[in-house]
This record gives sequence, C-alpha cells and structure tokens, in this order.
Amino acid sequence: MQLAEVYRRLEAGSHRLTPQRHLLLRTLAGHGDTPLSAEELQVRAEAEHRLRVGLATVYRTLDLLVSLNVVARIEGRRAQDTSARFVWAGEDGAGQPKRVCVRCGEVGPIPTDWTAGVWRRLKEEQGFEAVDQELRVYGVCQPCRGQRMGQEA
Repeated sequence: MQLAEVYRRLEAGSHRLTPQRHLLLRTLAGHGDTPLSAEELQVRAEAEHRLRVGLATVYRTLDLLVSLNVVARIEGRRAQDTSARFVWAGEDGAGQPKRVCVRCGEVGPIPTDWTAGVWRRLKEEQGFEAVDQELRVYGVCQPCRGQRMGQEA
C-alpha cells in the first residue's frame, strides 16, 4: 500500500496526519513485511528519523491504522514473546493471507489463489458469502526448522 492511499484514508476518516503519525507510517512502510511490536516500532522510528515519539502515541496510532486496514495485527504466538506485532498491509489491506513463524516472527504472504477455493466453497456449499477475511497460519519457517535440526544433531 502506498503512503498516498494511507493519507487518503486518514483524511476520509477525518483523522489528522500529525508529525508523529507521519513518522510512524514512514517507518512501518520502510519495513514492509517485517512484523514489529509497538516498542520495536518506537525504537526504530526514533533511530531512523531522530525524533521522539511516546509509546502511548505509538499504540494509539497502531490502533487507528489497524482500524483503517493499513497495518495488520498479529498476535504473539512465540513462547518467549506474547506481545502483538504489526505489519504493513498489502495492496488489498489486512485481508491478505499470511504465514507467521512462531519462532522468529517472520511474516510472509500466502498466495490468494491458494485460498480462493475456500471462499467459493463457503458460498456454494454453505450459502455464506465472505465480505472480508483475515487468515494467519502459524508454524515454523524453513530457516528455523533448519536451526532446530542443526541443534539436535
């Protein structure tokens, strides 16, 4: 998603584009599919742009961006980290199916053509027409599986 589209969504919802929001948006957009916690976003934004942003502002901004489908919220699934992470949404918003590694937190897309049959079958077989979806598949990515296998040997 382009920043110009995000700015249009903010304006359409009568939300101001504050300097802090602009800073956080630029940071999130620059990290693409890298999931960041609110704290990580704050640290990276301040380091990259050399401006202070309060953690409460980060949380409020993330809540707003989730509601506008600009970022997707991914609940923590790793044993050592139960905090939510946020990732820049794709062109279609937060509805883009994603795979999430429970070890390293890596997030990657799942091709939408893989899931298209699910939505078609829901409509045809159960009369249920999906208007939006949020699909997250949690598992262990190939690099993490390789690390584990190397440690066990």
